Amino acid sequence: MKELIAQWKQVEESWKTQDDEANAAIVPQMEAMWKEAIGLMRAEVEKSAREAAAGVK
Repeated sequence: MKELIAQWKQVEESWKTQDDEANAAIVPQMEAMWKEAIGLMRAEVEKSAREAAAGVK
């Protein structure tokens, strides 16, 4: 997850200095990173829920 955050920060910084055409070209990369982050967070939440349910018995 730390690597993903570092990549996001790098893309975000370049966004500020690039023109509209260059920014449009990196939107798919940003979307992919966002989906990956959401997937990682979802997996962590599901794992926590399973562990909590197993401990409730």
